[in-house]
Amino acid sequence: MPTYAIRGLDKESEAELDQVTRWCMAAVLETIPEFEGSEAKARVELPNFSFDAMRAMIHADFVRPTHRFLVAVDADGRLVGHSMLSCRVDPQGAPFGYFFSRFVEPDHRRRGLGTRLLDAAVAWFDQRGCQYLLAHTHETNVGLRALFEGRGFRVVERTVKRWPALTLRLDRPG
Repeated sequence: MPTYAIRGLDKESEAELDQVTRWCMAAVLETIPEFEGSEAKARVELPNFSFDAMRAMIHADFVRPTHRFLVAVDADGRLVGHSMLSCRVDPQGAPFGYFFSRFVEPDHRRRGLGTRLLDAAVAWFDQRGCQYLLAHTHETNVGLRALFEGRGFRVVERTVKRWPALTLRLDRPG
């Protein structure tokens, strides 16, 4: 089984930023079946769904201390997955963690990378005093749901707006 490392995205690497941008777009197309894998259909609902717009948003968030971009790297130094997260504050003033993108290359799935990325993210949130963690996903994304529920997250909300979605939550100790 290959060896992997989890680290922060290299702030100096345009290539890494480009790869994470491509993965963010791939994750949307893969997990929202209503888009049928089509960027054009995604743009109807998400007007900023283009490489340049997504890259600009990611780059703007990348420099914020409230955001963290984790990557999984194989033994050859090749990026094979990512997780993008942020610390936020709810209307009651409680800090919480939010997962806003995650992806693992198909050839590297089912090897524990999703779990390792999730555990690294939870540790980062804990260091920042987040009281709870949230993630949203399409209701058909059973893989992500199983990953998160396996680490104690629970479905706290189901919504149907543009597509059926779930909110997953994990309360943190302290």
